[in-house]
Amino acid sequence: MKVTIFSDLHSNLVALEKLLELEKDSDIFLSAGDFIGIFPFVNEVLDIAREAHILNVLGDHEMALLNNSELPQSVSASDSIKKQSSEISAVNFSFLQRMKFTEEINTEFGDLALIHDLNQGGSKYIYDFEERGNFLENPNFVIFGHSHLVNLYHGKKSTFLNPGSIGFPVSHQKIPTYALIIDGKIHLKELQIDPYPLIRQIEKSHYHKSLIDYLENNYTWQSWSG
Repeated sequence: MKVTIFSDLHSNLVALEKLLELEKDSDIFLSAGDFIGIFPFVNEVLDIAREAHILNVLGDHEMALLNNSELPQSVSASDSIKKQSSEISAVNFSFLQRMKFTEEINTEFGDLALIHDLNQGGSKYIYDFEERGNFLENPNFVIFGHSHLVNLYHGKKSTFLNPGSIGFPVSHQKIPTYALIIDGKIHLKELQIDPYPLIRQIEKSHYHKSLIDYLENNYTWQSWSG
C-alpha cells in the first residue's frame, strides 16, 4: 500500500499537478491542511482535490477564508485570502465547509491521524510529541503540517511526520517536499517545479507582488511566516 502525504500546498497548482503525475500509483493522497491561500489557483486546486478524492484537513488559511478573517502574521497572505474569498466557487466553498480539523485513516500498516497544527495554536516549532500522541489516542502515525519544515520523530507509541511544504517551502534547502508511506516505511521526497507559470498567474491576477520576489529568489522571503 502506498500513501502520498503533503502539506501547505497554498494553492500551488503547478506543484499539485506534478505531484499527482509522479505519484499516480498511490492508493491514498493526504493533505495536512493549508491547501489554499497564497497563490492564485484556489478553484483549480480545490477542483482537483474533489475529483482526485484528496483527503484534507482544515488549516489556518482555510479557516481564515471560511471566517472572513485575516492572517495577522502576513500582509500578503491576508491579501491572498481576501482575493480567494471573492473568487472561490460555491461548490468549493461548500467543500471547505465539510473539512474537519482532524481525520483518522485506517491502512494496511496501521492507523493514521491527520491534523494541520499539532499544537493547536501553541508553538509552531517545539512539540511535546508524547503528550500530543496521547491527545490523539496514540495512532501508529501522526501526520501534521503548519511549520513548512520536515520533521520525523519516532515516539514510544506513534511516529510523527511533518512532510514540510510542497507549495511554499521556507527551509534553508529551498526545495518543496512531501512524503510517501509504502508498506509502513516512510520515504521523504523532494519536488522540482517550474515557478514561472505561478509568476505569470500572480501578475495576471494582481496578487501581492512580494510573491513574485519570493519565487524569483529561489523560495527566499525573510519577512514571511505561514
